[in-house]
Amino acid sequence: MPQPSMEYVNRTIGNGERHARSLHHTEVTTAHLFVGMLNTIGPVKKVLEQSDHRIDLNKAVKALEVVAPSVALVGQVSGHIPHSVSVYGAIDGAIRRAQLVLHINGPVNEDLLFAILEEGEDIFNELLFELGINADEMRTLFEMN
Repeated sequence: MPQPSMEYVNRTIGNGERHARSLHHTEVTTAHLFVGMLNTIGPVKKVLEQSDHRIDLNKAVKALEVVAPSVALVGQVSGHIPHSVSVYGAIDGAIRRAQLVLHINGPVNEDLLFAILEEGEDIFNELLFELGINADEMRTLFEMN
């Protein structure tokens, strides 16, 4: 069986890492991945921006700054930023979901979003709360589209 392409997930992870670094955070969480999705062209970004909540990249970054204040660091964060256990769980969940729904080219950001919702990491739930939406509303929003 061929290995699934991780193109969409890798792009989102890279965007999430860049946001963590720019905010001087010492760990990449599922909340950073969510913000990374809004920095990646695709259906997740489009649905969130057009939803009643009008969630866009700027709004999400501001909410992330509120729920995950930066750690006082000297200079820039350099080198590898570790990922939370929930990030690895979400990546695994996205791969499993992609196989179940027959995304033969590998997981897409919708798979990653559902996996992040399943992980239920506290900081991600706090981010959703700050954005005025909860996990159930987010699930429903994407199940309808």
